[in-house]
Amino acid sequence: MTNFTTLQEWLTWLESLKIVRSPPKASQNLTTIAARLNLLPAPYKVITVTGTNGKGSCAALLESIYTAANYKIGTFTSPHLLQFNERIRTQKQNASNKSICLAFNKINQARETIELNYFQFSFLAALIIFKQTPLDLIILEVGIGGRHDAVNIIDPDLSIITNVELEHCDVLGETREEIGMEKAGIMRKSKPAIYGDSKPPPESILSTAKQLCVELYCYKKDYNVVEPHILDSAVEPQNNIEWSFHGIKMQLEKLPRPKILLKNAATVLMAVEVLNKTLPVTPFSIITGLKNLHISGRCQIIVHDGITLLIDVAHNPAAAKILQSKLHSLNISGKTYAVVGMLQDKDIRHTLNYFISDIDQWFVATLNTTRSTTAKQLANEVLK
Repeated sequence: MTNFTTLQEWLTWLESLKIVRSPPKASQNLTTIAARLNLLPAPYKVITVTGTNGKGSCAALLESIYTAANYKIGTFTSPHLLQFNERIRTQKQNASNKSICLAFNKINQARETIELNYFQFSFLAALIIFKQTPLDLIILEVGIGGRHDAVNIIDPDLSIITNVELEHCDVLGETREEIGMEKAGIMRKSKPAIYGDSKPPPESILSTAKQLCVELYCYKKDYNVVEPHILDSAVEPQNNIEWSFHGIKMQLEKLPRPKILLKNAATVLMAVEVLNKTLPVTPFSIITGLKNLHISGRCQIIVHDGITLLIDVAHNPAAAKILQSKLHSLNISGKTYAVVGMLQDKDIRHTLNYFISDIDQWFVATLNTTRSTTAKQLANEVLK
């Protein structure tokens, strides 16, 4: 049986596995292993977040607000930017190499002959690490879809679907209705859910909510953002521009502007309102959480030696549209250079098309993974 002593050895082995997507009977197999490890049911409150875009932003703000309210929080997100450890956090601290290695070893022993992929190993490791720490709440970000995702073996107390756009169509479906059905799979009977986009939810989400007796709260219907400028914009004219949240009962005025889209921030505040009876949060903690929020790689601006760098993880057309809006809002003179690398399973052409007229020079790269699009392929796309 495979057993390694360093995290890098484990990760190299996991990356070498040929199972990229979930194998047959993945949920059943994962549940079997989780039961062997005594990880089910989760002994704490659970919020599960899915959606085409905005999952990471919502998870980060949930973590920030509940931490400010003095709750003990575990957070599982993906992918990571710099270190694998970023995927598993307790009290906003990344898991240590040692704790991850010990968790991987336990999983490897418990799985026996059952095949697992990189993401499934990661998620089970997070559950093991969470169980070792007294927690009040865990925040789980779905990898792909929802219904068949590894995260869905845990029953959430509240589900968030940030939005539904076309992505991973080979796995989730060719239409918003089909993709919506997959994402609706994270909802649980009689447990509340939030839908966080101004575009109406697919009928598949509404019908699933009705079947499961889920109270579904929708953006611009049950809760809203009020601000003096353009709604739903990635543009942040000034950091001191305040905004207001209007929910079912909770109304908060003159809130500090977070470094994420306001519709995502409002979605989080609606979740906080819905859970307020079991996880009370004061307006002061909400304001503190908004102020303390930091999330790398989401329309992040860095100025270095007079050069403005705009860093984002946009990897689908919907995210590219938001990034383009942010780029235009900067109104910076001079040439614009783009550095880009993308995986093969992304909608490369429609994503990059948003920037063709804005970029003076492209620098394309092959990522350090077998799933990467080559630099030559990317060059061909931008030259079309």
